[in-house]
Amino acid sequence: MLKRGLRISLLLIPLALCAAPLITCGFVVIDPFVRESQLKQSLQIIAGAQHLFEETTQCSGSFQQRSLFYWSPQPLAEVQRFYQDFATPFATVDGTDSSWLIAAWRNSITIDDPIRPIALPSDICDYHQPYRCISLILLDANGSVRPFWNEEREALPESGTLIIFTYYVPDIG
Repeated sequence: MLKRGLRISLLLIPLALCAAPLITCGFVVIDPFVRESQLKQSLQIIAGAQHLFEETTQCSGSFQQRSLFYWSPQPLAEVQRFYQDFATPFATVDGTDSSWLIAAWRNSITIDDPIRPIALPSDICDYHQPYRCISLILLDANGSVRPFWNEEREALPESGTLIIFTYYVPDIG
């Protein structure tokens, strides 16, 4: 009986030694996908908004900026009222061609720099903090959406609001 228990133990020890690195490696590979999925599920999307597409841009080092584009038929003021409960106070940014509203998603870890003006997601969120900060940009379709919209894409309707959520993720590619 003792020999049988010893044999089973001798078989299980190497198996456990081989399985531990595989489990750890699996966690490291799967974790970014799980964290991003949780982040996306935490976003509140205004009723009637349509998901347009996602865009990924390479940042410095091993990080990427991910942007989720939505279109809402509601006017900017209505969309802003909806999101003011989920975001920090909105800042108005006047660009050369257009203006937009920008804020951070509530509970985000933001860059705290009172001197630096806020105009873009990189002014709110530090790319070294993946999944920890989400910026929210709202653009009125009556104005120009050129700073955030490639003219080669399908044209947007004449009225409504472009909604852009932006956050940073590690580059696992």
